[in-house]
Amino acid sequence: AGTFVVLAKIAEIVEDGPWWYSACVCGRGVQAESGIYFCQFCNIHVTNVTPRFRVKVLVEDSTGVSIFVLFDREASYLLNKTCAQLFEQHLKDVDVSQSNAIFFLC
Repeated sequence: AGTFVVLAKIAEIVEDGPWWYSACVCGRGVQAESGIYFCQFCNIHVTNVTPRFRVKVLVEDSTGVSIFVLFDREASYLLNKTCAQLFEQHLKDVDVSQSNAIFFLC
């Protein structure tokens, strides 16, 4: 256990699973239950959730490669945009009625 500083290059985004998750106001992930969500950390059902980043990236340096997960704070810093802002911007740019799925490229 400890804090480590890694100086590495992000080689690519790993497209394995979703790149975002729904979060409670406390910032923790929630579980969908019959049209509402449950936050185990707060121990409550919530209806107002916020999308937050969970982006897997392949990083490399002179010693090798590894997969890191960029959560909301780190991904928002790199993109200069929150996950919610990215969703909002994309929904303005896309006619959702013509698409069954929404995909984002960062």
